[in-house]
Amino acid sequence: DARNVYENYLSMIRSSMSPNGAVPEIVPVANGATDNTKTPSGWSDAIVTIPYELYMQYGDISLLTDNYESMKAWISYLLRFKIDDENGDYVRHDGFYGDHLSYNDYVVGEGYYEESVNEWRKTSFSEVGTAFTAYSCSIIAKVSEILGNEEDVKYYTALYNKFAKAWRDNFLEEDGITSKASTQTSY
Repeated sequence: DARNVYENYLSMIRSSMSPNGAVPEIVPVANGATDNTKTPSGWSDAIVTIPYELYMQYGDISLLTDNYESMKAWISYLLRFKIDDENGDYVRHDGFYGDHLSYNDYVVGEGYYEESVNEWRKTSFSEVGTAFTAYSCSIIAKVSEILGNEEDVKYYTALYNKFAKAWRDNFLEEDGITSKASTQTSY
């Protein structure tokens, strides 16, 4: 049963989060690294996605209550440091994603991600980051409903709608279906 493994991992994520809500790219933090500014899309969103998926599998509400404040802290971090909330720009302009996505979108060289020479194959970090942020907000809205927190349901639903609209407006063609990037990752 993987539940114990995931619960332990969530405990490590919570203890590795910075006070401002950042979730580091590697958990547990390796070799004494303390840089919590690298918050890759998907990996850092695990503080939201894993508890919800475990709850869906096991029905144990403690999986949500134990992680609820950390879920909200992660989104608060993004809003404070990564999103231009004041100007209504709900595109996540930072971050990165790893080699777990479309192999040909980016290539690795010298230990860093370099832009691929194939311009047509790139998927922007903003596209991926905005999609994951919208997804995380939608999950927290569902979790808030499960926990009976109506104010948070409204708040995170509104955030989800803003991020989802920003994603559609910035990364889809006018038909609302076709990705502008036309990459495997973007679909």
